[in-house]
Amino acid sequence: MKKGNILLSIAGVLSASSFIAYLLLYNRLYHAIGAIADKLIFVPALLVLIVFIICVWRIFYNANRKFSASLFIPAAITIIIAILAFSLSDTITTSYQDSYFGNNQVAFNQVVTKVTLNQLPVTEGINMLPAPYQNLVPTDELIVYKTAGKDAYLFVTLDHSTRIEGYMYLPEGILRYEITNKYNPTVDPEFYQLEEDNWIWVCFYK
Repeated sequence: MKKGNILLSIAGVLSASSFIAYLLLYNRLYHAIGAIADKLIFVPALLVLIVFIICVWRIFYNANRKFSASLFIPAAITIIIAILAFSLSDTITTSYQDSYFGNNQVAFNQVVTKVTLNQLPVTEGINMLPAPYQNLVPTDELIVYKTAGKDAYLFVTLDHSTRIEGYMYLPEGILRYEITNKYNPTVDPEFYQLEEDNWIWVCFYK
């Protein structure tokens, strides 16, 4: 395969893969630049489109010259990787969330333990995580939900204008509706169990 085709194939892979990078960095981007992060989703799509147009142009440009099937390889690679990135986006983000929690599980549990033992003063509602836990989640926020006798804790990974996401410590005996009824009742929240007991990932809609 010619050098030009190799370079375009690499560009296709990188442009399509930038969508995955966007997904994994989205929470931190939103925390840093707000709603502008939502518009950045068009950047990976634009990069893929540019590479694909260049690939198609090279195919037609060479149509009157010597035809080579290798000219179709960069375009095919770009489209295939883009389709895979889009179709596997939920699986990729879920795997990343699970991996991040697993790698920082000790720190999450330390915060819960210190709060439970009153070694870390918190109040009901939004609290800012102190050092050395400030970068544990992109927002640095810990939300305390007080229920009958027990507290639940949400480490906020995303505080969007339409939803709030994060890792929640939910002690036994607390019913989920005691927490979910604080948010939009017309949209069901999303959640799934993490590997450790009493920990779930949640998404509440405002």
